[in-house]
Amino acid sequence: MKRALLAAALAVVAIALVLFVVLSRRGAHPTQPANGAGGAPTTPPPPGTTPPATTPPAHGDLGASSARARVILSAPWGSAAGQLGHRADPESVTEGPMSFFVDGHGVLVLDNVNKRLARFDAAGRPRTPIALDTEAAQDVARGVHDRIAVLDRLRDKRVSIYDADGRALNQVPLAGTGLAEPAAVSGLFSDDKGNLWAERAHGAWLRLADATGAIDHARPSAPGRPTRDGRFVAAAISDRTAGRAKVRVYADGENPPVWETTVDFAAPLMFLALLDADAAGEVFVAAHTGHESKTPPFRIEDESLTLVKLGRDGAIAGRMTVPAAPPREEAFRDLYVGDDGTVYWMRRTVAGVVIEAYRL
Repeated sequence: MKRALLAAALAVVAIALVLFVVLSRRGAHPTQPANGAGGAPTTPPPPGTTPPATTPPAHGDLGASSARARVILSAPWGSAAGQLGHRADPESVTEGPMSFFVDGHGVLVLDNVNKRLARFDAAGRPRTPIALDTEAAQDVARGVHDRIAVLDRLRDKRVSIYDADGRALNQVPLAGTGLAEPAAVSGLFSDDKGNLWAERAHGAWLRLADATGAIDHARPSAPGRPTRDGRFVAAAISDRTAGRAKVRVYADGENPPVWETTVDFAAPLMFLALLDADAAGEVFVAAHTGHESKTPPFRIEDESLTLVKLGRDGAIAGRMTVPAAPPREEAFRDLYVGDDGTVYWMRRTVAGVVIEAYRL
């Protein structure tokens, strides 16, 4: 009897040991993460192309969206080729790149600290920069024939236009009809024909120059930002607490909007961060959302960036939300929409600048 009990006990111990070994081996070899973290580095896709939807960003949760991010440019702080300027002064606002855009040639960054337009090819390699005669530039806009418009609203109070080789073509003064105070300019945009427009205080649009860069002294107005499909788009916060904004699209400057819709960002709105359209006429609007803490110093909690894509008829065609820390530096343009609908986000880090590409 005792022998039978002893044999049974030994059998139980043996089974327990087997189970321990099996479970230990399973725990020692976890399944590889689906996003490829820790794997071999991948080559970024050329700007303007559709990034593969296989690598989600390490910094955010895209929720139900199928959007994925790919890094197309990573540039450290500095003044050498391939680097971007950074100035940290305890007595003033920290400065870094103010604006950027992406086209078929690659990435152009307004490196105002280094007084240049830093250019990178489709693989992220530095191209010959374009020297600027001011470090007060704050925005850039693409024009036809690879022309580049540079906004200086504070010092020289003008827009400088360059060709693709960096030659200065013209300078357009900001002060004039419809714009008594150049510092009120809040953005620079070009339309489908290459005409150059200035935005005043986020709520009025004036044509400054035609596609050749010639000054437009008449300065006609528009009901919204010009788009690359020949229309105009406007947006405004309609209910900050509820997180709603109204978007309108106009076919021209003479008639009522062809459509308008209310976009629900599902959280209290801090500010609108993007309003643009791609070459097909799909509209993109983004906002920073967050909740104010109920205790001093009443910081913003749960700050996020939500991006919504609207079809040509105003229906929601895509959406994503990612965590977004408060901006480290002042900037005019952190988000840019490519001709094909790719959304680019320029983020500043402790080490430098990272530009990511998203597809909704």
